[in-house]
Amino acid sequence: LMEIAKLYLGGNKLSPEAERTLLGHFETLYENRGRTFGNAGLARKIAEQSIQNRDYRLASLPEQERTAENKTTIQAEDLVLLTT
Repeated sequence: LMEIAKLYLGGNKLSPEAERTLLGHFETLYENRGRTFGNAGLARKIAEQSIQNRDYRLASLPEQERTAENKTTIQAEDLVLLTT
C-alpha cells in the first residue's frame, strides 16, 4: 500500500515523519486486516486528500514561505489516515 500511495502522490514526496506515520498506519491496518485490506483505493484516497490538505496548509502561509520544497512535500500534519 505504501508504494501505491507514493505512486498516487505523483511528483510529490513524503517528509520522513510523514513516511513513518503513513507506514505505521498501514502496518496497523495490516495487523487488524479484514477482507478488504490491500485496497488500492484506500491508498489513492489517502494520497489525494493529503495533497489537498497540503495545499490548504500552504495557502495559509505567507507567500515567502511557500518554497518549491514546501509545494512538493507532504508533511505528517497533511496526512488523512483513513481506514476504509
